[in-house]
Amino acid sequence: MPSNRPPKSSRRTKSKNLLCIIDTCSLVYMDHVELARKPLQEWLWEEFDVKYSEAVLNEFTPFKEKVGFRGNLEKHVWRFPNISSYESAIFSSHQKKVAGMYCNRCKQTTWKYEMFAPILTEDKDKGERFNCCLALHATLESNYSQIIFLTDDLRARRDYTSYFFDIFPIGTVWSLLDFIIYLFVRHRKDISLDDAKNTLRDVNTMYGGATGIGNQEQQNERKQYEESEKKQHRLVTYSRKVDRIHQIFSQI
Repeated sequence: MPSNRPPKSSRRTKSKNLLCIIDTCSLVYMDHVELARKPLQEWLWEEFDVKYSEAVLNEFTPFKEKVGFRGNLEKHVWRFPNISSYESAIFSSHQKKVAGMYCNRCKQTTWKYEMFAPILTEDKDKGERFNCCLALHATLESNYSQIIFLTDDLRARRDYTSYFFDIFPIGTVWSLLDFIIYLFVRHRKDISLDDAKNTLRDVNTMYGGATGIGNQEQQNERKQYEESEKKQHRLVTYSRKVDRIHQIFSQI
């Protein structure tokens, strides 16, 4: 019979040259989500050095009690004095990818690029912007060779993160779904195919939910329909990935 115990901590040591910078949405979406009977939050801290900007701390603090976050929030904040200078230089004016027309025939949104000049004095999306600044600072001023940038704020990712990592090839942008796929690969002896698919489903249901962060403008029926379509497509895409990985592992 399968064991009901969660997997033990990995015997491998986490890479001190691989930094994971996480945003507020991802911290919230991990709430009470488990993979192979172990909290996803615990998996993350075991795998990587995890840091975030002070702006993320400020955004997440009101949610800490609600989501049952375990750990010292302050411990993982990376502060540096000229972060606002980074923000101004990188984001004062840039091109962002924006949604164009929605095609009722193919059920897809068309995309275009336009200039974007955000109001940097506003708190909205400051966590995402400051995390990008932190990624650049960590690459320039520390021994970290690559960044895992973990974000599930899809709108802020489109407005800021995609642009930033297109300019600076210093890491990889992941969602929690990508992180689950990574864990399925790295810990294949401890995580079953069903475990991975169930956790993908749990996290995917969070997108667009009432977390108080992002996507709150989706009020009308058309947008709700679009989001439902996107969720279904996203889950199918990631489920196919784990199926293919499982198939490959069975042959090697």
